[in-house]
Amino acid sequence: MKLISCLFLLSLPVTVYSAVGGRCSSFWRNTGCICLDKNVCERTWGGVSIQGVAPDWPCPDDPGNVWGCQISPCRGGSSCQWRDRCALPVAAAVCPGGRDFICCVLSVDA
Repeated sequence: MKLISCLFLLSLPVTVYSAVGGRCSSFWRNTGCICLDKNVCERTWGGVSIQGVAPDWPCPDDPGNVWGCQISPCRGGSSCQWRDRCALPVAAAVCPGGRDFICCVLSVDA
């Protein structure tokens, strides 16, 4: 009986927050904004944390410690941006967010 109860609990839906390291929402979407823990943004990456105001929260579905983060300048280049806005990636530089959030020079039409 305990096994069946445990299996039932494991099958229940779980509330999932947006992924930390994801693109900021709405107003902040095209500003080189990534959702990170406020302290990680400032202390690890030297970024500027953005809490925002209602209704324009950069990371509305994330926990309270996750704010928008803008990193400029990034190590070795211009600023951390989403790959789709990049004209010239800076190969040696590192930004949080994996392969999609990179250090680059913005594209002209951004």
